Amino acid sequence: MKHAATRDLYAYWDRLRGARPAPRRGEVDPTAIPRLLPDIALFELQDHGGIAVRLAGTRLCDLFARELRGAPATALWTEGSRGEIDQVLRDVMAEAGVAVIAAACRRDGRAAIPAEMVALPLADRTERRRFVIAALTLGGPAEARGGERIDALDAESARLSWPDSALGDRGFAALDMVAAAGDPRRIGRFIVYDGGRGAVGTATSR
Repeated sequence: MKHAATRDLYAYWDRLRGARPAPRRGEVDPTAIPRLLPDIALFELQDHGGIAVRLAGTRLCDLFARELRGAPATALWTEGSRGEIDQVLRDVMAEAGVAVIAAACRRDGRAAIPAEMVALPLADRTERRRFVIAALTLGGPAEARGGERIDALDAESARLSWPDSALGDRGFAALDMVAAAGDPRRIGRFIVYDGGRGAVGTATSR
């Protein structure tokens, strides 16, 4: 994770979960992360099987120049990225993985702005993981990060990892490791290395 905001959300999520695969959604306290709220989105796996934006921060809505709540999660992404992002979000929930996605913010007729998103699983009251909390951070020059409007995000690479809960703060280092456990599988442009409890798996684009 390159940006402080994505690292801060991961650190908060990691503290909440303890030794569990994921914390519950109800445990997330907005007052504990006020600086991150404008850049946070909450995705929900709905009963009909789709993934929708349950909540979106003010800066995210301003960035896309529209209200994002209720929109399909894939609506934030370019057409070429949607299938892969949908599968990554499903893997985050199903496998309690941590996804770090490098993206480009596409703007009509102008240079793209680099961005990074971290996506983390959350469980409901029954411990079913059907939520993803995510933070989007823009890179590039400061003038591009303030008051900018974009058309869509274009996924460039992603890593899907399984940090060991016993690592604590060293989980940051774990997210940069590639485990050799198991055979890799492909999700569109992404390669997923499956890790188990106490191991780390990583997905990278190829």
